[in-house]
Amino acid sequence: HDIYDYVSSPKTSGYRSIHFVYKYHSEDPALDGLKIELQIRTLLQHAWATAVETAELISRSPLKSGIGDEDWLEFFQLTSAIFARKENLPVAKAYEQFSQRDFCRIYNEKNEAHKFLDKLQALIKTVKTTEEKPFNLGYIVLYINYIRQTVSMRHFPTEEREQANILYSQTERQITPGEGAVVLVSTEDITKLKEAYPSYFLNATKFVFALQDFSEECKQIDALQD
Repeated sequence: HDIYDYVSSPKTSGYRSIHFVYKYHSEDPALDGLKIELQIRTLLQHAWATAVETAELISRSPLKSGIGDEDWLEFFQLTSAIFARKENLPVAKAYEQFSQRDFCRIYNEKNEAHKFLDKLQALIKTVKTTEEKPFNLGYIVLYINYIRQTVSMRHFPTEEREQANILYSQTERQITPGEGAVVLVSTEDITKLKEAYPSYFLNATKFVFALQDFSEECKQIDALQD
């Protein structure tokens, strides 16, 4: 079997896991030679991977492949390194020289500028809502108000995609910078996400909680050095 260790050497995207790849031997020619892959992660590593999948709904790009919005890509590279340091595991080369204070400063700057955690929390809440009250296939326009800390959503059937895009564009133009954000997601994509991650809500919430804990640790560091 082959072993791919992305914990000792994290991918540039921040992905960390250990993969064991086995070759299946069978007398059935159709099955002989097929490969089975086993992925092993810590809880934090899995929470991180779940959050990346969540952000892909927002950015509409394959972030886990290192493609898409640079701000989101850098955010996940950074948070992966933060988690690696917390777990006393190897940190990606770009962050090897970072002190805890460096991590705190960069994380706070990026999150304050782009509201990554607010957006993820809003989308997690949306996925949770679709579990409690399933939507038909179509699209959801999601508005996140950072000031009021509220989330509102409107569902459009599949055939009303154009109307969903119009509302999305109108809302985006009307938002005061720093006040909120609007997201357009497909209910089909949400369904696929929940199927791929059966414990989605638990895992994605762990990611948010872990970063909230990190923020509290940063406040304590600032208090000690003031």
